[in-house]
Amino acid sequence: MGIYPQPNAWLCGPFALKHALLALGVFENEWAIARAAGSDPGGTDERELARAARQFDCSLRMIRVHYPEDARQELVHHLEQGKPVLLCIEQWDHWVTAMHHEDNQFVLFDSRGQHVIRVLGWDELRPKWEFKEASGSLLYDLHPVVAHIRMPRPQARFSVGRARWLANPSNAGLARQWSDYGRVLLELGQPSHGDNRDLFARPMTDVLVEQGDTLSDQVMRQVGRGVEADTEQVLLRLHFVAGAYDLSVSREREAELTAVVREFVISRLQVGRAVGS
Repeated sequence: MGIYPQPNAWLCGPFALKHALLALGVFENEWAIARAAGSDPGGTDERELARAARQFDCSLRMIRVHYPEDARQELVHHLEQGKPVLLCIEQWDHWVTAMHHEDNQFVLFDSRGQHVIRVLGWDELRPKWEFKEASGSLLYDLHPVVAHIRMPRPQARFSVGRARWLANPSNAGLARQWSDYGRVLLELGQPSHGDNRDLFARPMTDVLVEQGDTLSDQVMRQVGRGVEADTEQVLLRLHFVAGAYDLSVSREREAELTAVVREFVISRLQVGRAVGS
């Protein structure tokens, strides 16, 4: 339930919705989404994706715009509110997820092809997005995804810098395992911003940095030496995910976070050894 290419030509809709849910801290398998939508080799339309979104306590809106500048502004508006937006591109043939806007660049999650995470300028995105009617008129449909959760929930911000870092082939392991990392942190974290935030909570990234040496020592005592580099890599990935969701942790749960992270690191190392053996 991470970020990786789709296995066939018709699962782009469930993948696009999976990526939107992932940004909202909801981790679901693309096949479960496909079943909820009723997807088949003919693809998935917006009504089916909206039905699937409701099963995962979210809604998928439909907005139609006729002029490119209006479309750009509408898309930027929803992205700046932290809402991932599904777009059906290439003459309504393929679903992608717009995640972020920054300096007229758009971060897209596109499950077709090996490079899922892409950064496109408006001049690149616009011709892919626009639908040309027989009359020559243009349509721009966008589908913001909104979580139906009363309490504030962390939302991932895939800035251009984060997107490019995660798209690097050296970080493909984190991309594929994103849901594993996200779950363990979201269970203990809370949004750093919002009316209901704990004013005494600290950024989770700060706590992870402060506890880094202690965690490394504890892991080595339990697993043995020779795992320093792998331990550092897992901690770096946890730091990246905590930063993407802008998580804080209450002071009462800092010790719990350290314990959970230690066990998570050990489990990752054990999985890596099993795969390598």
